[in-house]
Parts: sequence; C-alpha cells; structure tokens
Amino acid sequence: MNPQTSFHQFGIDFSQVRQIPADPKVRLDYFRRFKDLLEQEREKIKVWHLRGAGGREVIQALTGLIDEVVRHVVTVLSELEVFHNKHLTDKFALVAVGGYGRGELNPGSDIDLLFLLQKKMDSTLDRFIQEIISVLWGIGLEIGQSCRTVKECQLLALDDPTIRTSMIETRFLTGTHPLYRKLWDSVRKNVIKKKAVEFLNENLKKMFAPSETREGVTSHPEPDIKNGPGGLRDYHAALWAVAVSFDGVSLQEIQRPDVVTSQELVQLEQSVNFLLRVRNDLHYLKGKKSDVLEIGLQKDLAAHLGYSEGNKGGDAESFMRDYFMHATRIRQLTEAIFQRCLEVKPTLKNILTQFKKKNLDNGFMIKRSKLSVQEFNENLFRNDLSLFLKVFQLCQEYGLQPDSQLNRLIRQNVDLVDSHYIANPKVGEFLFSLLSQPQSGTTLRLMHESGLLARLIPEFGQSQYRISYDLYHRYTADEQALRMVHFLEGLSDGTDEGLAQFQESYAESEENRVILKLACLLHSLEREGDESSVSKTSEALSRVFEHFALTPEQQVLLVFLIDQRHTLNHMAFFEDIHDPATIRKLGQIAEAPQKLGLLLLMSYAELNAVAPGTWTSWKKLLLTDAYQRTRNYLLRPDSLEQKPQTTRQAVYAKLSGQLAQNLIDQHLEAMPDDYLHTVDSNHIVDHIRLVEQKGDGDFAVQFIDHPPEDFFELTLCGQSNIGLFKNLVGTLTARALNILSAQIFSRKDGLAIIIVQVGSQEAITLFGNVEKVWQEIENNLKDLLDQTKTLGTLLKERTRLMNETRNTAAIEPRIEIENYPENPFTLIRIEARDHPGMLYKIAHAFRNFGIRPHRAKIDTRGGRGIDVFLISLDGRKLTFAPLLQRIKDTLIVTLLVEKLEDLE
Repeated sequence: MNPQTSFHQFGIDFSQVRQIPADPKVRLDYFRRFKDLLEQEREKIKVWHLRGAGGREVIQALTGLIDEVVRHVVTVLSELEVFHNKHLTDKFALVAVGGYGRGELNPGSDIDLLFLLQKKMDSTLDRFIQEIISVLWGIGLEIGQSCRTVKECQLLALDDPTIRTSMIETRFLTGTHPLYRKLWDSVRKNVIKKKAVEFLNENLKKMFAPSETREGVTSHPEPDIKNGPGGLRDYHAALWAVAVSFDGVSLQEIQRPDVVTSQELVQLEQSVNFLLRVRNDLHYLKGKKSDVLEIGLQKDLAAHLGYSEGNKGGDAESFMRDYFMHATRIRQLTEAIFQRCLEVKPTLKNILTQFKKKNLDNGFMIKRSKLSVQEFNENLFRNDLSLFLKVFQLCQEYGLQPDSQLNRLIRQNVDLVDSHYIANPKVGEFLFSLLSQPQSGTTLRLMHESGLLARLIPEFGQSQYRISYDLYHRYTADEQALRMVHFLEGLSDGTDEGLAQFQESYAESEENRVILKLACLLHSLEREGDESSVSKTSEALSRVFEHFALTPEQQVLLVFLIDQRHTLNHMAFFEDIHDPATIRKLGQIAEAPQKLGLLLLMSYAELNAVAPGTWTSWKKLLLTDAYQRTRNYLLRPDSLEQKPQTTRQAVYAKLSGQLAQNLIDQHLEAMPDDYLHTVDSNHIVDHIRLVEQKGDGDFAVQFIDHPPEDFFELTLCGQSNIGLFKNLVGTLTARALNILSAQIFSRKDGLAIIIVQVGSQEAITLFGNVEKVWQEIENNLKDLLDQTKTLGTLLKERTRLMNETRNTAAIEPRIEIENYPENPFTLIRIEARDHPGMLYKIAHAFRNFGIRPHRAKIDTRGGRGIDVFLISLDGRKLTFAPLLQRIKDTLIVTLLVEKLEDLE
C-alpha cells in the first residue's frame, strides 16, 4: 500500500473543458472537449517517450495524468447543485488498485478503481459514484471499478489470493484518507501477517518452481513481457514478498543487504526500466494493451528504441539479446529476494530442517537438499577463488543445486573470474572432468544460471542470449547448446528402442564424448567475418585448445564437428541419399565411420534441441538411412559400384518361381539408369508386381503402413505423363494429408512408378479408418483419369483442418535452381510460408511448363516450407537462363495464390 499520489509533471489546464453540465443528457460536447484534452496530454507523453524518456518516467507521467483527471472529475461532480454541501467525499475513499495502484500505468494499461465505503451505500452516494463512473467512461477512460467496505475487502482478501495481492498494490487518490488508512491497517494486521507464509509459499511455487522441461527466460522467441519468465510479474512478486515480510512498500525501504544489496537494486531498476520502456513502445505500436513481443513486431520495436541496422547481428537481434539479458537478471534477482523473504518467515517445517543440516568442507553445508554456506560471508569468493569450482564439484557429487543466497554470492563476484583465473590449468582440468561425467548437463546448466559458465568458457559466453531470425530456432544459442548436451546424455539410458542406432553411436563415442559435448556448447561459435572454414574456426578456438589441453587429434575433431554440424542434416533432408554421388560426397567429408557417427549424434542433438516438434520419426528415418548408406560405403567403398548388380540378383532371387524372368528383365531394362542405384530390391519386387497388377487398366496403387516411422507409403503405377504427379498430389491435398517426400521413375515404355511417403498421424487423427481413406483416394484418381471429376471440384470439397487458420507470417517465396555435373537432373529448392496445398501449387506450376519431377523432399521449419526437387524437361537438365527465370517468377506467383481451386 502506498498513500502517495502522483502528479502530472506536464501539468493540465482543465479550463479547456469548461463547466460540466448538470444534465447528463447534454454532456456530449463536454465529453468531446475532455477527450481532446486527454489526447493532447497523452500525445505529449508519447513524444517524450519517442525522444528517449525512460520507461518508469513515462508510466509515472501517465499515472499522474490519470490521477489528476480522476480527482478533477470527483471534484467538479461534487460541486454540482444536486451534490453540493452533501459532503459525499467524506463517505468514501477513492483508491487506485492493481498496476494503476502501483503507479505503473503503461499507455494501454487497465485503470482499476476501488470505491472504499464507510458503511453500506445510501442512494445519494450511489448516484454520485454512478455519475463518477459515467463521466470517466464518457471521457474515454476504460475503467474497472468495485465498491466495498473495509470489512468486505478484508474478508475477500482472506479467501482470494488475487484480491489479497490487489490489496497490497493500492494508492489513495481522493476522498477520506483516514478511511484508506483503516483499510491499510486492517489488511496488514488481519490478512497479510496471518497469510504471509502461505502467500510466499503459494507464489514461490507458482512463479519460480522449475518446470520439467527447464524452459526459462530464453525459451520463448516471442516472450510475454508481463507474465512470462523474467517479465514484470516476477518483479511485482518480489514487491509483494517484501510487503508481506517487512511491511515495506518498496525494495529501497527495507534496507536489508541480506535480502537485496544496493548494487542489486540498481541492476534490478535498470532492467525493470528497460522492460517498462519496451512495454510502453509495444502499447504505442499496437494502439492497445499488449504484452507479447511478436516476431513480426520486434524489428519495429528495435528501431523505435534506438537499435540501428549497423549493430552486429542486426537491430532486432541486438534488441532481443538485451531483452533476454534484462529479463534473466529480473528472474534471478527477484527469485533470490522471494527465497530470502521466505527464510525470514520460517515455518515449523523449515525450523525442523535446521537440525538436518550436513556440514561439508570449505564452509559449505547441505540444507534442504541444496548447497548452502554455513555462515554468510560476502567476501567468500574474494578470499578464495577456487571455491567457484568447489561449489559445482559438490553439486555434481551430491546431486545438489546452490540455494538462492549462494547463487547471489556467485553472481555478485563472478567478475573476479578474469583471463588470469581462466588460464589456470586446474580450471581446464575441472571443465574437462565435468564434461566426461555421464550427466554433466545438470551441472552445466547450474553454472550457466549462476553466470559462471560464460566466464569460464568465453567462447560459449558469446552465444549468451543470441537469437537467430530464421523462424527455425526457438531458443537462444546458449539455451540450445545446453539442450543439445541434455539430449545427448539422455541416450545413455537406452530405454527408447526407436533410438537404437543413436544409442549405439553414443556408446561408441566414449573416447570422444568430451569433444562432442564441447562441440555442442560451442556450436554457434563466432568467427571473424562470420566465415565457417577450418582456418577461421581453428583461430576462434585457439584459446579453447590451450584451455582444455586438447591433443592435435582432438583439436581437428572439434573443428570438424563445429564446421560440419549441419552437413548430415542437410544431405539427408534436401539431397537424394539414394544417389551414389551424394553418398560419396558425404563419405569424403566424414572420412571415417567414427566421425560419421559423431555427425549423426550432432544432428540428433540439434534437431531435438532447436525447437519442439522439430525431431520427427520421418527425420529419424532419413538420418539413419543416410548414415547407414554412407557407413557401408566407408567400410566397403566398392559397394556403391556393386549395388546395381547386387540389387538385380536379389530381385531375381525373391521372384524366382513366381514370375517369368523375361518380365523381370523387361521391367529392369525399361527403368532409368539410376533405378538400380537408388531403389532396394524389396521395393523393386513391389514395383514389378504392381506393373503386373495394372495390366491393361489405367493404374494400380499400393499402400504400405510403416508404424514405427509414422508414415504410409503409397506407390502408384500409371501411364507416364507430366500430369500424373499433379493428380496424385491434388488428390492427397484434397484430403489434407501431409506429403513427406516422393520419387518418380518413368519407364521407357510409357509407364511411371510414383512413390509418395505420407504422414500417418494426420491421416489417423482425421479419418480413423485409414483403409477407407485410401479407397477414397483410389476412387478419386480413377474419377480424374476418367474425367468424371476435376481437380478443381476435389479441392473445393477438400478436408479442412480445425486449426487451419490463415498464417500471416511474412515469408517471401525464394527459388534456387542449380545444375551439378554429377547429377543427371536439375535441382530446384523452393522456400515459402508453409501452408496447406503448397506442394500442389508447385506441381501445378511444373505441369504448366511440362517439367517432370523425379525426386521430391518436403520439410517444414518454423513456419517455412522447404521443398527440394530433382527435375527434367524432355529428359534433359534445364539450362536456358530465360526459361529458368520464367519458372522462378511463375512459382512465386503461384505460391501466393490463396485458393487452390483458383489454379484450375
């Protein structure tokens, strides 16, 4: 509670609005003049903000403005003849509550008022209060109001935690001040003191308890500036804790260095001021109350707040890096304040645990499952710098985490960790030993949260709070690094049978595991000029090599893992892993099976750590397939040349006695040159049987379920023409099925084999009975070939998902076309906003040019669809530059079409 009122520092001349009419029916002109006056005053404050005024300065100006307006309205209404000499303002106190009560009124914030009554309302007072509310609404203030007696406030505060906190955040505006004081005394005595420990425990658990996923401040690319981790609500919680623990109305009042030091107060005020300024600008930008820093707004916010394009990493990146830094500081300091407030309000349980303390060496002890100090000493680390490492050795050994006071001590003294300290060989030995532990991730996170890890490994510290604006990364670079280590170490339990290949590779990596984890921590290493080359990476890692005393072999491996961390992912998802040239290229990069296995683990760790939902069963299949094919090549380099003959022999063996050899010969001779290189014998057998099943019919189709990988495989055999693929894609699109990839093989005799992989989870969720869906797809294909239906009709009737909302993310289509000497086809990569029907639009554009697709890989990353095709025109690569430009232009226009049926 704060009895002080705010005053509008710009001043306000109410003479402009003239006298308020007594008759409410003729007040429209009065309201108009008052709104104009308010708009003028608000515009003054907005201009002040745009010129760089601090966040707190602006909210205080806005609060003062509304205070003056509210008091003026009460005064002028009390002077009307109907209320004159009734002394109505002696019968109530008008109180600001909530954010307005704290004096934190952002441009779009709620204005909450409490009419505190002496006793039950009489008719005259009721009319007066209704007039106040009516006028406030009439002049454009959106207010929330309540009317209660002191007793009612007390009873409600006892029962409702929300009202309890609102009673802490109040300010007297006008009316009878003794009545307001009575409320303050009553609530403090009968509610706050009685409910103090309960209040602290409830809010501590609700706001600061670590989540199972350990997602924190840096886990949200679009943070909630008010209610998210490290948001303003954390700061408010600290204010509430101080109020119930020390009867203080501000952190500055309590004068308790054991709760918060003067240095911490300065840091906290700087960070809160930053968030308040950001929130002010967000409200101005949106023209209303808003608390989420949407990605689409971050660039504009950065520009308004003074971040220039010239800053390293761009304006929005620099702005968000500062936001996460300030939000993290708020989170850490307010949690420590909250914990300390709880300690000074001991419960019986807390008292009993004092007898269960276990003293350790160097003045540490185990207290309530946390590492603490036996006696608080602010010079603890200054007197012995080696204790920085000792803290986390004990945490690792006993499975503990530092308590709030110990964490505060570390953060306050972490600047003592300078280059001289880091150069101590014992520091490198400690870090190397820590990374060699089976579950080092927990301790690494504790060190990071204390600020120590970024000091001990400055190259990791460069990634702190850094974000990537690619709609793919959800987390900051430092958070992703810790998550990568976490997912790697999770492979050691061996409980997930679906991860057998990754678990095997992790088990084989034991002698290189420290280097693997170190590569995860340094995955976003900053290089001079941001060049990714062996020499630049080695130069950037030179201090790490020395710090960790790495052997030359370990140095080469660390550089390799950092530079090539995306290679396996890229080739598995965007290149043809059945193409021998792709496997040779990957094999030349990996050089040896052991290094290939480490790349597989880096890929696994990144896909799991970069964002929720990025790791899928389909990507697991692609990764393991690329890994196995390349590993076989590294073990037996001649296996690629021998594959066609080996596959041919296997096909004959599997169909022996079932089909005439001349029919097998006919199929194999009719297929393109890359067929035996890229397709395994089991699939070829299926294709031959499908050709026989088709006979003289229009087409034959086969559906195979692959439950472990969550996809169905659909194989279609039909007359080869450039419209067949479009018809198949259109039919699947009409049923909202997610196409993952496709392969198309055209026989010399005019037949085509099209293999499409379709996500099964969507199909099962949508339709339940999948067999019925496949039958419907087969019937629709028949109708299209018979011309009894058109694609336009199918698409108009298409299945629409419940969550299929229009995505307004601005992702401009981007088309890249390349021709590589070793590949007989042209590669085209298409990126656009991911949306239903994207693949169908691409197939439509191909059909119009007579382009024949041979391979297709479909991927989605953070709202971006990334589709890669191998294509040809009349059996040849596309090389004519004007034609390539026309294809690009057509694809962009087609991808921007909203209704699929409009394409027909």
